[in-house]
Order: sequence, then C-alpha cells, then structure tokens
Amino acid sequence: MRRIFNRELLIYFLCGLLAILVNYIVFWLALRLLGESRVLFVNVIAFVVATTFAFFTNKHLVFRTGGAGLKAALRELAMFFAARIASFGVEEAGLWIAKDVLHAERYTLFGFGGILIAKVFLLGVSSIMNYVFSKFVIFKKK
Repeated sequence: MRRIFNRELLIYFLCGLLAILVNYIVFWLALRLLGESRVLFVNVIAFVVATTFAFFTNKHLVFRTGGAGLKAALRELAMFFAARIASFGVEEAGLWIAKDVLHAERYTLFGFGGILIAKVFLLGVSSIMNYVFSKFVIFKKK
C-alpha cells in the first residue's frame, strides 16, 4: 500500500487538482463570455492554459526533471503536449457527445448544467490518461 501512495503520486495529485481547477475556471469563464454554442472552442482555450500550467508543475514539482538542458526540455514539452492532445481528443469527443447527442444542457444537478457536469467527468478520465503518459513515457527516469 505504501508503494502506491508515494510522494510523487501525492504531488501529482495535488498539482493535477490545481491544473483541473485552472482548466475548469478558464472553461467556465470562457463559456460565460463566448456562450455554450462555442463549447468546443472554449475547451481548446481551457486546454492550452491548463496544459501549459501542468507541464511546468509536472516537470519541476512532480517528476523533477528540471535542468536537463534545453534540448531535453523541448523534447519533454513536445511529448507532453502530444500526450495531452490524445487525452484532449477524448475530452472533446465526450463534450460533443454530451452536447449534441445527449443534449446535456437540458439537465442540471445541484444547480450545475449538464455540460459542466460532463466536463468534470471527462477531466477525471483525462487525468488518469495523463498520469500514465507522464509517468511511463514523458518523464520516465533513465
């Protein structure tokens, strides 16, 4: 049990919560400014801001691969964004299904609209995908 809950996983979880919070706040603000009809574009904005934040926290706080040189950092950045784009694709597809297939905007739970509820669920799925990519591909120890 101790092996599962180590320092790295705890810091990843905390930084991940902050990245999710950044993503969700940017998503919510942009959704209010641009409207629910632009939900996929709004999600792109939230993705770019949150992924940039997540890269720096993952690199320096979670996996501690700072100082490896510019070439290594750029390689990590490219791989990080590529992996995040994969999980982002899952999120975009899920939001499209929620909006255009399930018409989630018709539903609410505790005052939150269906699109925002779908976003929370999809952030959980993408967070799991992102940890696996980061741990075993991008920031793996040599």
